[in-house]
Formats: sequence, structure tokens, C-alpha cells
Amino acid sequence: MTLTVTRISDGFWYWRTTHPDCGPDGWPNGTDATVGSAFVEDGRGITLIDPQLPIDDVNRDRFWKALDRDVARHPDGGLAILLTCPWHERSASDLLERYRDRTRVTVWAPIGSALYADVHVTDPFLDDKTLPAGLIPYTLEYPGGKDNDETIYVIPSHGAVVFGDAVIGRNAGTEAHGLAVPSVESIVGDSGIPHDVIHEWQRNTLRPTLERILATHAPTIAIPTHGEPVLADASASLATLIASLPTG
Repeated sequence: MTLTVTRISDGFWYWRTTHPDCGPDGWPNGTDATVGSAFVEDGRGITLIDPQLPIDDVNRDRFWKALDRDVARHPDGGLAILLTCPWHERSASDLLERYRDRTRVTVWAPIGSALYADVHVTDPFLDDKTLPAGLIPYTLEYPGGKDNDETIYVIPSHGAVVFGDAVIGRNAGTEAHGLAVPSVESIVGDSGIPHDVIHEWQRNTLRPTLERILATHAPTIAIPTHGEPVLADASASLATLIASLPTG
């Protein structure tokens, strides 16, 4: 699979395509080589979250033609690129190069992670800032990581939440679709962080953040950038995930 595009609602689209840097065995978190990106359009412009271009020429040309039309509708509103993780640059540089002479192109990430992002962040933001298209950020620091390792974005106008690496979607197959967290082993990787530190982070950082999102926004749609999306009743999937995390 190189490109699948899903219209979720007016002005809200989701696409999945193959990541060029992922090997044949998929990602360490257990998901396959395809990654997800989100497109939001409102009266002020276009917002993309973790945008990844298709790697084959046919689908890349198809993608460019569609986005060219979208951007042309907003010559003054601009194109905003939001990163869930500072290492999720993906195709941000390609987008900057293509559109910076046509419209205002901005790249957004939290202040804490902007300095070590893989692309120049034009608009670093604080956690309490409302972002393009009215998105609301919730930032996380990973165990042993730097400030603002991940930003979870809530899209109130579409009842949606977008995750980077902290929450993944179950891949299609024998498992029912839903949300999950990567295994402790994949989070530890080569870092040597003790398992109990990961569990403490899940209990004291990840769980309360997800509880706050569920209580405040009750999302109906969940878009992980790794794994399958949840396109209906996402609050139930999120509640099930929260219940699986360490407590107390």
C-alpha cells in the first residue's frame, strides 16, 4: 500500500502512506511501515499534522495536484504544519520548499522541543496556546527524554484527537481495531531505562493526560500516526486504553 485517503468529514481528511525510512519488519512499536497524517481545512487555511508524502511518483503527483488546489483556495490564510514529535518531520521540508513562494507556510511545535526538531520550527508555542484550525495541544515528556517529546492534538471542530508515538492504533488483522500503547520493550529500546520507570510514566504522566482529554473533549475519532485509526466511538476505545494503564 502506498497511499490511501479517507474523508472523515467536511474539511477533515486522513491519509496513510509508506514511510521511506521503515524497514520490512515495520516499526519497533509493532506497527507496519505505513504512517498516518491529518489534513484540516477551515476558513483561514490548511493545517497538516505529521504530513508524509507518498514515496512513488504516481501517488506523489496525485497528492501534489490535490494539495496545490487546496492551498490555492487560501492565498492569504497559509499552510500550517504541526508536528506531534520533533522527529516527525517527515515531508515538512518538501512542503516548505514547494509552497513558501505561494503562501505563508509555518511549522509548529512546543517551545521545549522546537530547538531539537528535525525541521526549522517557525512558530514554537506554549502548552496553553490555541493553534491553527483551533487545535488544542497536550504535551508529554517521555521518561528520560527532553521537554515536550510529544504533543497530542485535539481538533474540537471535528471531535478528534491525533497521537504521535505514545498511543498507537492496532493494525488490521486478527485484533479488533482500537488504541494501544507500545510495549515497554519497544519504549525502552537501547536506552536502558528500567521497566518500572516506564510504568511510573504511564501511571503519572500518560494516564492523567489521556483522562483529561477524555473528560474534556470526549473524542469520537482517534487518529494515531502509527497503526489504524478509530473513526467512530473513539471515547470508548480511549477509556479501554486508560483502564489498561497502571494506576495508583
